[in-house]
Amino acid sequence: PEEAREALAIIPSFIPMPPDARQTPAFAASVGKVFALAGDANQAVPILSRATRACVALSEPGEQTRAFYYLGMAREVAGELEGARSAYQVVVDRWGQAIPRSVTAEKARARLHELTR
Repeated sequence: PEEAREALAIIPSFIPMPPDARQTPAFAASVGKVFALAGDANQAVPILSRATRACVALSEPGEQTRAFYYLGMAREVAGELEGARSAYQVVVDRWGQAIPRSVTAEKARARLHELTR
């Protein structure tokens, strides 16, 4: 969280960013992740929602699946527990049986378990 807050603090030095860069799903996933890690759900949820809705599951499956994990995290912070469960479930569905194991899927499974208790 501290590193994420530090990263957010320097974003203004990169403004203005090229409009096309802000619109890519990978960029949205990265920026949304930083907001989620910093605990800023108000900023993270819309950005990560855009990244997870993008049609990139075949071209950027790892980036998009991780975006679902961070969306779950942000929705949890926002108190949107059903949305958090849905986001975490996507990660578990995609990577839950991965060999070698997926640490992200294990974290998502643990959060899903906590939210369904």
